[in-house]
Amino acid sequence: MVHLKIMPLVPDFGECLDHPLKVLRPQTQLMLTRDYRLFAQFSNFIGSVADVSNPRHIKVSPLPPELKIALDNKQGEERGTRKDAYGQDISWTFAKQMKKLQIPEDTSAINKAVKAYIDELPDDMPVITEWE
Repeated sequence: MVHLKIMPLVPDFGECLDHPLKVLRPQTQLMLTRDYRLFAQFSNFIGSVADVSNPRHIKVSPLPPELKIALDNKQGEERGTRKDAYGQDISWTFAKQMKKLQIPEDTSAINKAVKAYIDELPDDMPVITEWE
């Protein structure tokens, strides 16, 4: 089952950066639950976009080459990585791009709540996205 983890970085995100290893440890992690109508709006989505009127309009970029994200594996161990569970590069964008997310009426309450949270973020806040 595919989910999209969204990790906004606090304005002073240097506090969650382990400088020697250049590994970010995002403190806020939100999950968009499985709704391919949402996922198909992201530029790095791999899959069908047939049911979406405006596919791939949320532009995301790969992380800078020297940066990794600290993620927990299934055993609960932390690892610094640039790849998601599917072997794709973990990506990022600004909240301004994330606010373009179009939420269908019949999506889950969780997805609606995540979108409401995103809408309150400052436009220039970096947001990490990871397919899970």
